Order: sequence, then C-alpha cells, then structure tokens
Amino acid sequence: MTSPRDFLDVLEKDAPPVTVDDAGGALLLHLMVHIFFADNELADSEVAVLEQLVGSENDGELRAQVTQMNELPMNYDKLAQVFPDRADRLDIITLAEHGFWADNQLEPGEMDVLDKLAEVLGIEER
Repeated sequence: MTSPRDFLDVLEKDAPPVTVDDAGGALLLHLMVHIFFADNELADSEVAVLEQLVGSENDGELRAQVTQMNELPMNYDKLAQVFPDRADRLDIITLAEHGFWADNQLEPGEMDVLDKLAEVLGIEER
C-alpha cells in the first residue's frame, strides 16, 4: 500500500513519482488536492507539487483531474481507518504541511483542514 512516507520521499528526497493505484494513495492524493483548494484556487506552484508527486507532464489534464477530484468530499474518517499507525499519521501531518506551504501562503481554510486532520488522526497540533 502507498504510504504517506512514499509521498514525502518524493517531496523531500527526489524519489520517483508515486503510482497511485490503491486506497491509501488515492486518499493521500485527495488530501493534497483538498488542501490546495482550501483557499478556492489552485496555484501554479500547487500544480507543480502534484506533478512532482504523480509524474504528470500535462498541466491542463492534471488541473482538470484535480478539479474534478476536489468536487468529492474528503473522507477524513477513511483516511484514519486506512492509516492507523501513529508514524503514518505523523507523516500525514507533515505531508499536509507541504501542501499548506506549496503556494507560500497559509490560508484560514488550510488551518481548518489541519484542525480536522489533527482531530481525526488523534495528533496534537504542533
């Protein structure tokens, strides 16, 4: 199963893009999309992070896919169910932080996502 660490390795260690072909990977990708749209817009820098994560070379196609993905509600409870391990949950918070800062702005909607993540995952905010 795709882990939060797999996503972090792409962002922090220049690992190859993640192949999202399981429930865990899909939930993590959806979380990133949800974070990027928390301020109701998708910045070029956020698209660049997604391209790095999943290896897309077609910016327009990727924007269309993530816009469609954003229309689905984020299932935080399912995320917690799929990743019960505390280390994975801490990695999810770190991954979310990458998403929050992808556009170099921390928006109130993103803080709401962090609050919800911390609550559902049972992680105290830092």
